Amino acid sequence: MNEIDELNTIIEEIRQEGVVPSENWELVARKRLEIRKFARMVKEKSKPLVDELNAKGYKVESVWDLDQEGYDILPIVPMLLRHFQLPYPRRTREGILKALNKPELSKMVVNPLIRLFISEQDKAVQIGIGGVLARICEPEHTDDLVKLATNANYGEARHFLPRGIARIQQQKAIPILVDLLDQKDFGAEVIEALGEVGGVDAAALILPFTKDKDSYVRSIAKKAYKKCSIGKVSKCSSMQTSGLIEADFAYETSGEFDLDDLGPFLELAQSTFALSIDAKLVMDSVESANVNEEIKLSVRTKSGKYSAEILLKILKEDEDVCSIFLFSGSKITIKRWDTLLNQLMNGLKKE
Repeated sequence: MNEIDELNTIIEEIRQEGVVPSENWELVARKRLEIRKFARMVKEKSKPLVDELNAKGYKVESVWDLDQEGYDILPIVPMLLRHFQLPYPRRTREGILKALNKPELSKMVVNPLIRLFISEQDKAVQIGIGGVLARICEPEHTDDLVKLATNANYGEARHFLPRGIARIQQQKAIPILVDLLDQKDFGAEVIEALGEVGGVDAAALILPFTKDKDSYVRSIAKKAYKKCSIGKVSKCSSMQTSGLIEADFAYETSGEFDLDDLGPFLELAQSTFALSIDAKLVMDSVESANVNEEIKLSVRTKSGKYSAEILLKILKEDEDVCSIFLFSGSKITIKRWDTLLNQLMNGLKKE
């Protein structure tokens, strides 16, 4: 089919869709034609890679299918790294990076990717390599990651590296991130990384940026600052909470509370406060709950001679994240739970 016939075919497709006004049919058709031509070019130039994948039993039409179909790519990692260094279109090389972007491949791919990051000439691909390194590097790769992140010659290609340093070093990353704040190619990226580290020290560094003249930096800083705190205590207006208790104070987790941390939190709360609940049964209820379903528990807590009733709500926001809400007539009770949550999260970060 020649280009004119293909263009007319696409125009007919658009006409039948009935969404685009008739005066724009040709304009939209030409854009679609360019996309299809580009896709054909990528497919043609990537044929050696796809042929080798198929020869090894991976029935794919594109390298991107490796990730979508959930193939085990461990046996072909060396092959993918070899093809990554060939002059394929950027789209193909990005597909190879996507396939390699798995923490379980860290020991095999980090060192080769560090070398490729250093030698890469395509800035967009170099940024992509940095993104993979940020996600899969292990603590033993810290020195290499810091060398890349602090080398101004790599410019904006270092975009994702601060988050990688924050992920593997936690509180120890703060001095490194402070140094990066002074480099012109960084800004919001380092603030985001500080938010991932969390804690009082990170919050103090982020706070000035919540009033930055750049609206984007302000927005990022406010989100990062919120992440530095596990939650917040607030006053209620003597509200009646589901007929269980009258609450004057509330506690709400901020940011995203990992569902994997809920079990340890409930067990710690049970041992600390002698809760009148079975932590395992609660966790089972939350895990089996639907997304956006709320679990409500009337709980009596005891700490020494002090006891109080609270309403504990756990909202399952999605399969991996939940929010915790506490209501009580006692500010002391709420504060104790707040302290417990912060202790738990700090302990998890140290691990």
